[in-house]
Amino acid sequence: MAASAKFKEDASAEPRLVGVHSQLAKREFVARKPVNAIDGSVCAYLAQAPAMVLTHAVRRLRGTPLPSRAEREEALRRAGDLYRSATLRGLTPEAYVEATMAVTGLPRRVCETSLETIATATADACAIAALGLPKDAAWEPRASAAWEGCAQLMRRGDVLAVIAPGNGPGVHALWPQALALGYKVAVRPSEREPFTAERLIAAMAQAGLGDHVAFLPCSHDDGAKLVEAADLSLVYGGEETVARYRGDPSVLVQGPGRSKIVVGRDCPRDAALDLVFRSVTGLGGAACVCASAVLVEEDAVGFAEDFRAYVEARFRDDESRTLWATRFSRARVDLARAINAKAKTTAPFETIEAGERGTHVMPLVWTVEAGDPAIAQEWPMAAVSIAPFDRARNLAAIGPALVVTLATGDETLISAVARLPDIRNLYIGDVPTTWMRPHVPHDGFLNAFLVTTRGYRLQSTFHAAAPAD
Repeated sequence: MAASAKFKEDASAEPRLVGVHSQLAKREFVARKPVNAIDGSVCAYLAQAPAMVLTHAVRRLRGTPLPSRAEREEALRRAGDLYRSATLRGLTPEAYVEATMAVTGLPRRVCETSLETIATATADACAIAALGLPKDAAWEPRASAAWEGCAQLMRRGDVLAVIAPGNGPGVHALWPQALALGYKVAVRPSEREPFTAERLIAAMAQAGLGDHVAFLPCSHDDGAKLVEAADLSLVYGGEETVARYRGDPSVLVQGPGRSKIVVGRDCPRDAALDLVFRSVTGLGGAACVCASAVLVEEDAVGFAEDFRAYVEARFRDDESRTLWATRFSRARVDLARAINAKAKTTAPFETIEAGERGTHVMPLVWTVEAGDPAIAQEWPMAAVSIAPFDRARNLAAIGPALVVTLATGDETLISAVARLPDIRNLYIGDVPTTWMRPHVPHDGFLNAFLVTTRGYRLQSTFHAAAPAD
């Protein structure tokens, strides 16, 4: 399916069409968009359907009967197992990992870990989706508590649209929870990396959920039409996307993370350097949980100099570079160079191990003053602003942030930061900002967006039996 013999049996074969419904993908009204590896070769063609196909798919999903919770749980368990180990859409798990690496440049470690993470999150989606739901609220119309009155759980809609990003496969560990809660899901995959969404939906279809999910590659403009057609949407994007959907209660935007680390004066320098390195470069350096700013209580300039030296040593070590460094295409190297120049910094821009398979670019490291707007800036690659921090004057600069790690044992500082209302995840100690687990809310629990409650009471005199969920 791509130019690399590692994941294409015949390197001279025509790249395959990426799409669940192969016959539809070959129709003349379906555009074929090339999916390029970072070396410039064509890995596959993404079959992009027009708006009329999207609206038809959503209408079909909406009319599909809802399986019971037990049936959904069993199907999702099977889907997770298939995602982990089966050959799907012609790709073994190993070939899928190679394909994902080819188009994203992500290290093998990241892609293999994501494969396992998504498989587990899918298999356990029902248990994960139940976390954060009101304890005594009932799904069933005839729950015993209903005779005295209770809270009843209600889905806010029937169809969820997912507009997926291409910076990493891990985002697909989240939306299977919607299926667990009884939603049907339509996914617009990333044009850059459509393979994860394709594999997951193929696994779900093989597990018996084919009528409840749809793989819908389309243009960016038609992606907006998919959002309009669905009841609710999970949309990933930057500042422009946040601005576009701000105030729309039907859209949950996963926008810039602005994740940060605060290095307290009591934190040993070596430990802080390693923590910042894992937080900046983890998950390929471009995820919303990757640290984009480090606030240092003492000697921020010295810390930045030490960090540049630390990163260079790690990236020049072959084994460490293989584990941590993302390969860049020529276009992304040019983008990194432009970002570094735009930041008006004297920090060196450096590439390491340039070659046909892509180029490793050193993480961009800048020193800025306290209060500089760069502290709130997030970049599409491993890049970090390092600034001095005074807890008496700069506390507000920490938020907003998806993740804040406090590299300190100072209880006074910890208490002060813990009171900030605009931090979505707070980690204390040697916990990189990239740390995530399914049972821990990411940007809150997804069910808080998908499910609401209403008051409910059942009275036997006039009651007609209602179907169980």
